[in-house]
Amino acid sequence: MVDRVTLQEQDVPYLVGRNGATRIRLENFSGARLNIDRDCCEVEGTQEERELAMLAISITLQQRDGGSVEADFRKLEDREDVSTFDVPQETVGFLLGAKGATLRQMENKHRVFMFFDNDQKRQGKHGPCKRLYVIGTRSSRESALDEAEDVVRYKLTGESRGRPFDPKPRASGGRDRDWSPRERAPLPERYDRRDDRRDDRRRDDDRRGGRDDYRDRDDRRYDDRRRDYDRRDYDDRRGYDRRDDYERHRSRSRGR
Repeated sequence: MVDRVTLQEQDVPYLVGRNGATRIRLENFSGARLNIDRDCCEVEGTQEERELAMLAISITLQQRDGGSVEADFRKLEDREDVSTFDVPQETVGFLLGAKGATLRQMENKHRVFMFFDNDQKRQGKHGPCKRLYVIGTRSSRESALDEAEDVVRYKLTGESRGRPFDPKPRASGGRDRDWSPRERAPLPERYDRRDDRRDDRRRDDDRRGGRDDYRDRDDRRYDDRRRDYDRRDYDDRRGYDRRDDYERHRSRSRGR
């Protein structure tokens, strides 16, 4: 079976995307095949794949030029393949990224379709929020939401928990998370090896009674060397004297 979507001329490049990026992303999400012509998009696949592709195409085209999405959001939230996440308004731009690049990367990575309801604001713990809709399989939605939550947490608290995916299903599609920042450990003191060497020298100086001990010890060594030299000179002189005595003794013996 094939479904067809009528396109205006300006819709075609937007739906195709740079180097076909948007078309490929929608195909990976839905499983359907998109054949985009100058005035029409043909959608091939199973009924479920075509339905997902048609929904994604409709929302994508509404987002062109920053347009708002007109959809029955209450009906969307009742679908089994939809989860929602209320994102604090101050973090929406950070989650979207430049021209929506961050959100598009999450879609490619987790094979989901993600978009915001930009018209209706909801009050949350951190003030006004925009609701993020995530369409896909349960495991894909959970992994995408875990990453989105971590991005929001980093923006609010400066921390990233990197919580692994929890395979257990939740009671409802929506999420209500505690964004209270955790207590931060105090920054460690700077470590400099030169300080250790300096401390070692101080301890040595204290143990020896100060740097004057070095000079005293050098003076003692110098005095010891002087005594050694004087002793050797004295012994040498005594040796010379003993030889003279011996020669005089031999001369006297011969004279006798």
